[in-house]
Order: sequence, then C-alpha cells, then structure tokens
Amino acid sequence: DAVTFTDDSYFNVTGWTWSFPGASTTSSSLQNPTVTYPTAGTYAVSLQVTDGSSSVTETKSGYITVLPGVGRTAPFSEGFESISSFPTADWMIENPDGGFGWDVTTAAASSGSKSIRVVNNGSNSGNKDEFVSNTIDLSTVSTVQLSFKYAFAKRNSSNTDKLEVYASNNCGSTWALRKNISTAVLETAPIQGGSFTPNSTQWEEVVVTNITSPYWTPNFRFKIVLSIV
Repeated sequence: DAVTFTDDSYFNVTGWTWSFPGASTTSSSLQNPTVTYPTAGTYAVSLQVTDGSSSVTETKSGYITVLPGVGRTAPFSEGFESISSFPTADWMIENPDGGFGWDVTTAAASSGSKSIRVVNNGSNSGNKDEFVSNTIDLSTVSTVQLSFKYAFAKRNSSNTDKLEVYASNNCGSTWALRKNISTAVLETAPIQGGSFTPNSTQWEEVVVTNITSPYWTPNFRFKIVLSIV
C-alpha cells in the first residue's frame, strides 16, 4: 500500500525536503507526499523544513516497517534467544506513549536465558503496549493453537492491568480479540512494591484455541497487548 506523510510543522514554513530510504521515490519537496516501499524491511524517514532563512530537521529511525509478501510457515515458535532488540523480521512493537514498552531481557525466562517484558510499575494508566507478529502462512493448516507463557505481579492492590490476544486474517488491517486475561486471573505472583523478577514457579501457560478457519490465511498475524489500567 501507498503511505501518505503529513507535515505538521509551523511558523511560516515555505519549503520541505523529505528523505525516504528504501522507498520507490527516495526524496520529495511536497508538503504531504505519498510514497511506496517495494522491498521488505525497516526504514527511517526524515523531514527538513525551512522558512527561507533557517531550517529544522527531524529524523525517525525504524519508522516504516514493510512486511514480506510471504510470511513464516506453521508450525512456528520463538524463544527470543537470538534477539537483542525490536523490531526484527518477525516481531515489532507498538509503544504509543514512548515510555516503557516490550523489550528483550535476560533477567528471567521460563526456559532458556531470555524473555520479553514490560516494566509496568512506572507506567501511566491508559497505556497500551503491543507485541506484534509478522505474517504467518496458515493457508494449509487444519487446526491452530497459539500458546505462550507469562509471569505477572500487581504493583499495588488497586492495579487492574490486563493482557489481551488479538488475531488478524488480513495482515493487520483489522483485528479481533481472541483472549482476554483480566486482572482477576492475571497474577502469577504476590503484589510487588518495586520491580518484579519471576522465579521458575511463577510462569503460567496460555493456550488460545479459538483461532478458527476464517483466520487460516496466508496473511495471519497476532498481537499481545498489555493494557495499563
């Protein structure tokens, strides 16, 4: 799909210089250009604006992610052992508030030496942090089961965080809720006044079984969303 960029600069701007590494059109002087990206990958975008006498440049690293035309095949598993940060070819994150989001850690793991986490004891209420898969080809399957292990502790007694699992059959254009793990059942450890590092007994396995035939497409994706409430 084509991507339209919108200039939000102000104070008598008269000129724009966009840079789009990886796009079919790598630069533009339009205020609100539209470009396409022909090759899978993650790309930066920059904009320099001028009022005729001075200029300001803003660069966003890893701003555009283009998924490959053919995704992973099933069965597929991930232990994060070879990953140091996001995004990767298989995983990306959404962190709208720019605060704590999903990242890779060696502090604890259900197995192996790594896991992913959100440090939520300093997060603001209303934040949603998303961990999103690449496309997975489910077009040849006859049954689907999605499972993962997690550990969670409340930061105080009034904490009502929840974990949700969504699925998409159209590459992420639309999403449907498949699993809601409310605060009432989310806890795997006692309330923590500070940081929480789970031990080997504080992990629970979630199995999502309602990924039914409408989702058995070449463009299946899923995401795990932590809502800070």
